[in-house]
Amino acid sequence: MDAPDVQVVLGMLHHATTELARVNAEMDLLVQAVSHDLHEPLRMVNAYAQLLARRYAGQLDAEADDFLTFVSDGAQRMHGLTEDLLAYGAAGRSPLRRGTCDSAAVLELVLAQLAPAIAESGASVVAQGMPLVVADPEALYRLFSNLLDNAIRYRHPARPPSVQVVGTEVESGWHFRVTDNGLSLPVGEVDRIFMVFQRLHGSEMPGSGLGLSICKRIVERHGGRIWAEPHEDGVGATFHFTLLRLL
Repeated sequence: MDAPDVQVVLGMLHHATTELARVNAEMDLLVQAVSHDLHEPLRMVNAYAQLLARRYAGQLDAEADDFLTFVSDGAQRMHGLTEDLLAYGAAGRSPLRRGTCDSAAVLELVLAQLAPAIAESGASVVAQGMPLVVADPEALYRLFSNLLDNAIRYRHPARPPSVQVVGTEVESGWHFRVTDNGLSLPVGEVDRIFMVFQRLHGSEMPGSGLGLSICKRIVERHGGRIWAEPHEDGVGATFHFTLLRLL
């Protein structure tokens, strides 16, 4: 291939890359706008459905009570989806406020927020290492929150969740591992769990399918990467993520 042909190909590649970035940005803004506009109406639908259910409990027939429950449950799921979509957009667009933060302190805040779910499930969470890191503390909070929430939510019905969080300092920055004893991951589909709306355990499990996609955005914006390893014995998995020391 001679020089003019190379320049043409490079120009086409640059144009395609620019166009893809533009389309992705427009889609992201569209999703954020729709999610924002739906958020408040869905909250009101859910609130009034619950109010009707409480006020007229026992005064309507059983079928009407079921209808109100369906409305409330559907509104709650949609409200949760819009919140996750807003969080997904924020994870990719909001300015990062990096600074030195104590990963152990951030994890403690997450554990306090998840205390009801931890108590209800009988979960145990043990942390080890947990170094000082350079990161956006709010983003790190969201990252730990999503990973621990998944570990508790996708627990095995035959045993209480057991979660270990280990942080170590490495040459390029920091490496964290979140290990659980929950449901196993299909070996051939591990990478798919970080894609938007992917739910390997079926729609019967709660959640929007965005939690790990949000984690991926957060980690990559910190210059790191995230991956999962299913355990050979079929019990749970380990989620790894890294954060770069400097960008």
